[in-house]
Amino acid sequence: MIRANNSTTGLPMKKIIIHAASLLLVTIMASCGPGPEKLADRLIETMTMDEKIGQMLVAGVPGSAISPASAGIIHRYLPGGIIFYGYNIGDISGMSSFIQELQKESMAASGIPLFVSIDQEGGRVKRITDGATQFPGNMAMGVINDKGLTNRAARILGMELRLCGINMNLAPDIDVNNNPLNPVINTRSFGASVPVVVTLGRSYITGLQKSRCLAVAKHFPGHGDTHQDSHKTLPAIHYGRDRLDRVELAPFREAVRAGVACVMTAHIAYPTILGSDEPATLSPYFLTGVLRNEMKFNGIIISDDMEMHAISKKMGLDEAAVRTVLAGSDIILVSTSGSSVPLIVNGLKNAVREGVITEERINASVRRILAAKLRYGIMTTTGKEVLPGEVRYRDSWMKLLEKAGEINSELSRKAICFSGPGALPVSGTWNRYDRVAFISDSHVFLEMVRSVFGERVEVYRWKDHGKSFLNRGKTLVYCHVDRVDNGTSAALNVFKTRKEADMVVLSTGNPYPLLLMDERPPVLFSLSNTAESMGQMVRCLDGEFSPRKDYAGILGVQ
Repeated sequence: MIRANNSTTGLPMKKIIIHAASLLLVTIMASCGPGPEKLADRLIETMTMDEKIGQMLVAGVPGSAISPASAGIIHRYLPGGIIFYGYNIGDISGMSSFIQELQKESMAASGIPLFVSIDQEGGRVKRITDGATQFPGNMAMGVINDKGLTNRAARILGMELRLCGINMNLAPDIDVNNNPLNPVINTRSFGASVPVVVTLGRSYITGLQKSRCLAVAKHFPGHGDTHQDSHKTLPAIHYGRDRLDRVELAPFREAVRAGVACVMTAHIAYPTILGSDEPATLSPYFLTGVLRNEMKFNGIIISDDMEMHAISKKMGLDEAAVRTVLAGSDIILVSTSGSSVPLIVNGLKNAVREGVITEERINASVRRILAAKLRYGIMTTTGKEVLPGEVRYRDSWMKLLEKAGEINSELSRKAICFSGPGALPVSGTWNRYDRVAFISDSHVFLEMVRSVFGERVEVYRWKDHGKSFLNRGKTLVYCHVDRVDNGTSAALNVFKTRKEADMVVLSTGNPYPLLLMDERPPVLFSLSNTAESMGQMVRCLDGEFSPRKDYAGILGVQ
């Protein structure tokens, strides 16, 4: 591999100019000359098979700072990318330094910068909890159904990620959540409405990628209509191709038209279509036949985490890696850095050596990977050497970045929904009660309640709900739940049977367990558990604005 002359001296730092405590964004620099694919082909001619196979691997790394273990993974396996989880992140400054050191090691080892990926979907799926705007998740955006707001939020998030060193966001989730019993997608989806998911998926992708952060549309060909979690088992969707075309595949077609950089596979079986329990991740029919040939997708196909039980409980990861590449995947994602990585790498090497996978097939994937790194400014090349890329933003983009908090507040506020008979009891109606109580296990939420309502209310943790604090006059009880399980369901039933108490449930999690209750209590939904979403819920209860009630068409449940 042709390396930069100064590849072992570290990466040039991003030029982030601080002015009035803000980031000054300057113009994205675009390289001239041959296109990314031609430049990628020139680089491929100089690469060894070990370097090529390494580019097809995105792996986890240990710790939150550079160490012999994390550097060893880079030098031993030459991965094309890494994935960050919460345990890799202390604070945003430390994370940026860690990324810079990993990029330095990659330049020294393979001469090619890394994809640095993360699951920063918004709402309940986030790895960075401080240092990036905590936008609500997709379902909150879905009930609002404002493609402009969605686009701006994604664009802001993309800039924030790129400025701290992350260049690939494993988002958006464009599954159509048409099964209310889905345990793993639910609020991660834009909703149960196909047109809404299609429109907002496109808006999110174009916004994120305009910031030069790669979007990853997931989970192809659809994970929305399952009642099982592929992290734990292999779910199955028992519909035929006609239904899949009308529902599950529609958002992916639009994502491809929008120019999405990457598509992530689903560890889901489609026995009616395939005649077997083969997961889509291993299916040539879906990855090559449908995605490549029918949809004309020319970007990167990346597997979901191969250590999830839907795959790892069925076969060895070496076999799974070979099968997903033969099916059409370009990148194999593995969440850890232990024994799984050598299994995958050696499995691919052996398959090439034995002629099971051709070198031309490997080159096709590496071409897509290198072209994307060039196209998104992750690296540049003169044809003689590779240099780390440097993304710069125009001054005018500063104005949008400055509006991050404002846009987050608007999204979080507009997503608040109310379901129930009658009107939502807000603070202006509390004079009808002797006492008003809030129950929550969220310290953040209870502090917000105290700061707004002070001594007008009493606050309790859920462990206190069994105490006889209700036996002192007419009481209004707000019960905050982030996750409905057997314990919270039983507790809610206690309050429903108390004649001296009126109950309102405040839901910041999956709405469906509450929406599907036979005798549903009044519920205020935020569809997101970020601090901003909870804060807007409290403001709604103080009468600052009225919640929306037009959620049924988006969520698919009246």
